[in-house]
Amino acid sequence: MTAMSEGDAVVEKINFGRLTWDDKVANLSWPEADSYCKSKGMRLPTKDELDETYKQNKEAFKNPSGTYWASDKYPTTSSFTVYFTFYNGSLKSGYEPNKNFVRCVIENK
Repeated sequence: MTAMSEGDAVVEKINFGRLTWDDKVANLSWPEADSYCKSKGMRLPTKDELDETYKQNKEAFKNPSGTYWASDKYPTTSSFTVYFTFYNGSLKSGYEPNKNFVRCVIENK
């Protein structure tokens, strides 16, 4: 883990392989989460990246029982997006206005 200063806040960034994970943010809808990550020059993780993180190092997430937005849209309904539940490692679909946790990611250089 690396502590980095952003303004007045100390942000925990976690490096896993090819990705750096930003500190979590709670209670954002999917559109808010997507915009938030883009405003930081980052992106939402894919469902596969969330699944890989769960399998390899779920304790690194401060609230492992939380649900986190993924960048993937649900294939059959445009207003639903995929989220990942760290409690049991399951993928589910969520209505975009619902609120979930967010961890933005960026590729390591």
